[in-house]
Amino acid sequence: MEFRLSRIEISFAVQESCDNFNEPEISLKSSLRTVLAESHVSDVAIAALLLHSLNSAFLALWLPISRAATFICTAIAILDVPYYSRTLNAVDRMQLTELWGNFISALSAVASAWVLSRWIHGVGPIRSLTLSCKRLTRSNHV
Repeated sequence: MEFRLSRIEISFAVQESCDNFNEPEISLKSSLRTVLAESHVSDVAIAALLLHSLNSAFLALWLPISRAATFICTAIAILDVPYYSRTLNAVDRMQLTELWGNFISALSAVASAWVLSRWIHGVGPIRSLTLSCKRLTRSNHV
């Protein structure tokens, strides 16, 4: 069978039978969970989720810690209690919204890593990564 598309020629060799044509179909009964447990895809996904949760938690905690550090440094510098407005202005509201977004992102990433790890390995994410590391160090990939 030949096709001509402008200047490109594509030919296909049609073969009516192959080597295992008469053999019955082999059914693969591996579930998604066993395939993911045997490969390293689940371990990489769990590690990425945990790293994302650490990043989001750091970003969520950075603003309150920096504001507290600024307040303390100002108090030390002027040897008095600095003025601090008790009302929230627009910038404070936006920062609180960002803080809660990062906090929710951190919680959802940890929950996702935990559910994925429990579903595939039957243990928590830290334990599954530890077991995966041990499995990698004792196997021969030669």
